[in-house]
Amino acid sequence: MKIVINISKVLIVTIGTLLFFSFSSVSWEEGKRDWQKINNSVDKIFGNADYNFIQFEIKQKNKFSKYYSIQKNDITIAYLITDKSPSKFHLFDYFVLCNTKSEIKKVTILNYREDYGGEICSYNWLKQFENNNANSSLEFNSKIDGISGATISINSLKNSVWFNTKNLKGFLGL
Repeated sequence: MKIVINISKVLIVTIGTLLFFSFSSVSWEEGKRDWQKINNSVDKIFGNADYNFIQFEIKQKNKFSKYYSIQKNDITIAYLITDKSPSKFHLFDYFVLCNTKSEIKKVTILNYREDYGGEICSYNWLKQFENNNANSSLEFNSKIDGISGATISINSLKNSVWFNTKNLKGFLGL
């Protein structure tokens, strides 16, 4: 009888734990592996040098966006935006590197959590964002091709990148 009661308690605790974690929100902070990808991209685009990431605030509705100036010898050489964007069932993490004129130099998906639509992580597809800016959402969106099976993720990424670069451009007064 005592064994049955202990098994019941274990099952109740296990089910309660599973329910708790299934309804908890996904929290993401850039991890060591993510920062390594970011640093590699900055090195490749702006040269391998000593630089610092300095986070700053832009008033906005999106609570996941983070903005950083990338500084070398106290001079801003670029900007970094990290954010989350929704796909069909989960959020995915990405970053955008912009030059000092708020033009996109690189977009990279850091963590994509869906079983389908992973093609948006492809370097060749993400190259479409390069050298675009946030002048017009229609112009910006028409330059990005779709991928069958990734419609939600693509539209989400396009809108999020446009929104964030528009905010950065406004913050910089450009």
